[in-house]
Amino acid sequence: MTQYHDLVLLFIPLALFGVAGPLTLAGVSLSIAVPIGASLAIAIMAHALFVRARRDQSVAASPIGAENAQ
Repeated sequence: MTQYHDLVLLFIPLALFGVAGPLTLAGVSLSIAVPIGASLAIAIMAHALFVRARRDQSVAASPIGAENAQ
């Protein structure tokens, strides 16, 4: 089964070439189209790193002061 981070690795080049290619064909300068596509690829990577980060262990959240309740 494909995991989220496997799909991110697929979407990085797709975002870059899938945005920059059509923009270039539409008449946008290559020096403008590539940074636009790269911005989308960077946004996908940032989402994978900071929003949906991998976690080795699940950390259970405890209320503040629960360890001193006894």
